[in-house]
Amino acid sequence: MLYLNCKSQIKKLVTLAVCISLTGCVPTEEVEVAMVALIANAKQYQHREVKTFGYLTMSDELRLFLNREDALSGNYYHSVSIQQLSERDMQQIDACVNQYVSVAGTVDIKNNQLVFSQAVRFEGGDNNIYSKLVCNHNFNIRGQ
Repeated sequence: MLYLNCKSQIKKLVTLAVCISLTGCVPTEEVEVAMVALIANAKQYQHREVKTFGYLTMSDELRLFLNREDALSGNYYHSVSIQQLSERDMQQIDACVNQYVSVAGTVDIKNNQLVFSQAVRFEGGDNNIYSKLVCNHNFNIRGQ
């Protein structure tokens, strides 16, 4: 009886593995990427979960820049747009605007522009040698 139960479980696992390999539905892992590498190799990270570090600003839209100087000069080529956030999410994120933060989420390319289409985590903290960070508001959005 035990032998049949194990055999049944093995069949289920093999069937699941075949389905996953055929559909490409393998769980993705978050990859930590330097902002400059993300910008330079955007297609390599498209549709992937990434975490990167940059200078967060808000004007007409929320953007993560390579550094503060790029943000002040409006160098959008050195930035990632952050989209699809609720008003509640924006209120929480407001505490870290105009500061260096880590952002994690799904990266996409829309209209030849690099975007976080699903940003799920913003972290303030002096994690980076170049940071002059004072934001210490760490939070996840959308319950993740």
